Amino acid sequence: MISFDQTITVYTREPFEKGKEDNWVRTVMSDVSWAGYQQVVAETGFKPKDRYSVRIPKRSIPEGFSAHNGDVVVLGEGVEMTGNNITEITKKYVDCFVVTSVHTDNLTRPLPHLRLEGE
Repeated sequence: MISFDQTITVYTREPFEKGKEDNWVRTVMSDVSWAGYQQVVAETGFKPKDRYSVRIPKRSIPEGFSAHNGDVVVLGEGVEMTGNNITEITKKYVDCFVVTSVHTDNLTRPLPHLRLEGE
């Protein structure tokens, strides 16, 4: 059974404008599900690779929020960014991942939710 008892922070890169530095927007969401697991990947010589999956119930998604590949997700309430270097965030938190897949097809199911996966 999936429990929706975690808090996450999603750092989303605002659209890039030529001549400007990247700007990352921080969004904190509560009552979500977080799962981490290891996957064996043949391309890396059958070495384990950390994978993550987050389910965000529709009721927990702030109005106007949109997830994208390349976003960074942190377990817990992440700090405000100082500067534009997302590497600071990925070094600071052990439980974090870069989004590689955004599943919106679950928003019309009996338990509507957004699912983010990554590594």
